[in-house]
Amino acid sequence: MGSGQTTNNKMELEAVRQAILLGATEVFTDSLYSVRVLRKTSHARKNIAQVHVIRDMMAVARVSVDWVSSKIRHPDHVMADRLSKEGRLYG
Repeated sequence: MGSGQTTNNKMELEAVRQAILLGATEVFTDSLYSVRVLRKTSHARKNIAQVHVIRDMMAVARVSVDWVSSKIRHPDHVMADRLSKEGRLYG
């Protein structure tokens, strides 16, 4: 991302992109926004270019994106929350 204003939705999408770059074939997120726009069950009104890039990556790498509740305290989810908070603090 790096430049300009960022939003939570942009960063949620960036997390999906990074997971794909790291080789994930299944991505789990608590972001309903990300799941809906990437699965095309909701029309992307913002972040359109970012959404299209990730959709293309998903098609090439055959990646699925699935929603998980943020209330489920899976160890990976706890670590992701910690890392996102550190990222906000230390940019």
